[in-house]
Amino acid sequence: MARPSARLVLFCMCGVLILRPHDNCLHRSTAAAYAPTSTGRRASVGLFAAQAAAPSTCNAKMAPDDRAIGRAPEFGPFTFHSGTEQQLLEMVKERLAVASAPAATRGAAPPVAEAEVLSAIDDFCWHRHWMMNVGDVKGAILDEAVRQRVAAFSTSVNTNRSFRALELGTYVGYSTVRIARLLPPSAILISADPDRVWQGIASEVVELAGYSGRVELERQTAEQVTDMLRKKGAGLDFVFIDHDKADYLPSLVRLERAGLLNPGCTVVADNVKIFRIDDYLHHVRTSGLYKSQYVESSLEYTPLLDYVSSGPGSSRSIADAMEISVYAPSQRAPKNR
Repeated sequence: MARPSARLVLFCMCGVLILRPHDNCLHRSTAAAYAPTSTGRRASVGLFAAQAAAPSTCNAKMAPDDRAIGRAPEFGPFTFHSGTEQQLLEMVKERLAVASAPAATRGAAPPVAEAEVLSAIDDFCWHRHWMMNVGDVKGAILDEAVRQRVAAFSTSVNTNRSFRALELGTYVGYSTVRIARLLPPSAILISADPDRVWQGIASEVVELAGYSGRVELERQTAEQVTDMLRKKGAGLDFVFIDHDKADYLPSLVRLERAGLLNPGCTVVADNVKIFRIDDYLHHVRTSGLYKSQYVESSLEYTPLLDYVSSGPGSSRSIADAMEISVYAPSQRAPKNR
């Protein structure tokens, strides 16, 4: 998740991991605060609704996921503090060192680096400080979308080329590792983010996970990396969109107009519910270019909720969703392109 632009308003909801086309049990919070980024930019972000809004009216109870209980409220959702990303990197390095030491002593194989890296980041974000990664819960949704696309690609009639994926919004490289570990050996993942500090940390995270040879990190905006790929004629088979929320639809349209989306390309967009990215959702659902589905979950590193049939709801959570769209331009001619 990239820090949202000032025009975005948070919506808090009760949610469970399901597929459905429309929002439900909507509760609105318009509280916003300014938080500095690692490069000194300031972006308007929504406050955690449990701190600023009334309880949700959904009939719900907490699912058995209490990992965030030990995390201090001042380090909870939508809080940003200088140096957090560097602290995360140090924890990842420490975790890998600790995990590798016993294996080295026994002369055994080292632990699987990618698993240790992802686990360390998830632990940091659940227990110490919330961060805007896709997280482990929505990460599982992302994983499945990657697996399905790779499987379809491997059985297609035209597999004489390498699988190519694009990520818009690298941040610290968490989702970069999640995607890279599921790609075919010859695949390339291009991950773009204009932030110098974040790209530097992501580079180390990707290297620690063992995927430097599969990932190309580009310190560019979404527009710049699209132009680069257009000049190379590099078609895409998978796209993960998780950068500036105001740029979701413009980024996708640029990829379409540049002819970079191969037929069957899967496009996954994060945070489409919490930030009400309705223009993007309207496009992928009505343009005739995609077969699209809505997968609802909770915000990264916040507890899931279970729906119950009765009883007043007193729990608060932040619901979110991902939109998974398969590029199928032959369905019908797009409108207003």
